[in-house]
Amino acid sequence: MKIPKLVKISGHNIVVEVKEHVVDGNQEACSGMAYLLQDRIEVAEKWNGVKVSEDAKGEAFIHEAIHHIDSKYSIGLKEKQVEKLGSGMYAFLRDNFIIK
Repeated sequence: MKIPKLVKISGHNIVVEVKEHVVDGNQEACSGMAYLLQDRIEVAEKWNGVKVSEDAKGEAFIHEAIHHIDSKYSIGLKEKQVEKLGSGMYAFLRDNFIIK
């Protein structure tokens, strides 16, 4: 999946950065982060020194975009729901040749 540098979610321009490493609020390595108040998404190239596959980066991007959608529309999804929706949406888009 070609990860865009900018997406729009609910009228907000969300900047997307693919970075060498991404850490969460506890400074733990992670595959991606959604910065809701900064309108930003980060996706990791490596996780704990291991190169992240293109599919895993695509899933991380979709996952973080869902966090932004959840926030903007006050849906109230739990993390496990975001995980399942992210994986399911990525598979749907890939399996139906909407993304490569």
